[in-house]
Amino acid sequence: MRVRTTLAFNSHLTDHDLLRGVDGELTGSTQADVDRHLSECETCRDRRAAIEEMAKAASNVYSTAMQSGTGTHQESRARLKMGLARAAEESSQSWHANI
Repeated sequence: MRVRTTLAFNSHLTDHDLLRGVDGELTGSTQADVDRHLSECETCRDRRAAIEEMAKAASNVYSTAMQSGTGTHQESRARLKMGLARAAEESSQSWHANI
């Protein structure tokens, strides 16, 4: 199990495990391990909150870019890239730097 292996080497969850948890990609037993760790670790709870915030922001940018009218695939990608760049500018630091 990835989480137990990760925790055996250090006292915190990996970003990968936190992101998989935010995305709902963990199995039942792995999710239980993550939840148990999060109930005891403020650092990992804060990191998860930062990852959740950035995931929501990226999802909002994507939704806005895809709903912004019709156009070619390239135009949609350009709107998405511009939206992500704008969101990055509005944030003083990346989610990773905030944790």
